[in-house]
Amino acid sequence: MGIPASEEMSFGLQPNPATDVITITLEGSAPVELEIMDVTGRVVRSVKHPGALRMDVPVDDLPIGSYVVRLRGGGTVSNRTMLRL
Repeated sequence: MGIPASEEMSFGLQPNPATDVITITLEGSAPVELEIMDVTGRVVRSVKHPGALRMDVPVDDLPIGSYVVRLRGGGTVSNRTMLRL
């Protein structure tokens, strides 16, 4: 008996690099939680979404730099790297 592999949630993140708003596109419409973390791992934005195929998230107030966008939902977690210009 091994450790079960966790499934990844598939999502799109555009534009990347971003300047003002990122658009997250999902394959399903289940409720999700989105977190944006800076390079130190500190959560700088957290959004709970009741479910949709698309989310628009403002990032214009974030300092220029690299971020990790984490999406959780339905028992899955997935990360993408985002560059804020």
